[in-house]
Amino acid sequence: MIYRRENSNQKPKLLMGSKAIHRVKAVKPREKPEKNMGIAVSNREFLTAIFPEGSDNLRCWVAAFSDAPTSKNKTKWTGQAIEARDCADFPQANAYFSISEFDLSKKPIGRTVDCFHSMNCIVLDDVKNGNLSPSWALETSSNNFQHGFMLIDPITDPELAKRLLEAIRDAALINQNDPSGNNIVRYARLPVGLNNKEKYSQPFEHVMHIWKPTLRYSLDELIDGLKLNKNKILYPKETNNIYDSFESFGAGVDVAEMTDKFFIVNATMSLV
Repeated sequence: MIYRRENSNQKPKLLMGSKAIHRVKAVKPREKPEKNMGIAVSNREFLTAIFPEGSDNLRCWVAAFSDAPTSKNKTKWTGQAIEARDCADFPQANAYFSISEFDLSKKPIGRTVDCFHSMNCIVLDDVKNGNLSPSWALETSSNNFQHGFMLIDPITDPELAKRLLEAIRDAALINQNDPSGNNIVRYARLPVGLNNKEKYSQPFEHVMHIWKPTLRYSLDELIDGLKLNKNKILYPKETNNIYDSFESFGAGVDVAEMTDKFFIVNATMSLV
């Protein structure tokens, strides 16, 4: 039996602090064909649901760029720290967010494990069928979906977060060829954006098919629902030693986009 919990009374709290300026200018969305309308969810609404708790020192991390994700320009992945309520829509850019929140009091600021504060959700790429109902399902290219699962209690222990993602990898729930795309500070796609990978004849505008911001899971519910190895995640000292295949850097990118070996982006904050 799969356990789910919906917190219908939970209201997102907005982060406070200075306003961030994006590298990519937001543009007015153009009309989509009727068949691709999906569910209208702004990037701001999306992020404030995933990151409802916060303080002056906490920020989420986003990146938006017009280059194809497969281009050799690796600096495009740098992105910046912003408040969730300040995230613009990017209908004509590849738009990403990190699944984790970052502490600005830690230096140097970057999308790195050293600045990690909490992992607020997990994202499974290229999902065809799933046994667990997702908090959201975003079509990122034709018939390819990212399923996201929001956590009731964000995971603040980075080692626990790593073990959870390793168990997801071991259960073959992610692309086995690119473990760099599944570390604890990885990127996933924002709802308002497009996918202009060079192999497509024309850019694909993201389509939100499922949006249930009140559907959130405890860690135990997530482990049971995804049929993961609970002992290996929760009681590592009682099982074999865990090999940290993600090491201690934040090179996470979209699993579906990158097939190269690990690379490190020295992300720096650019708040104006």
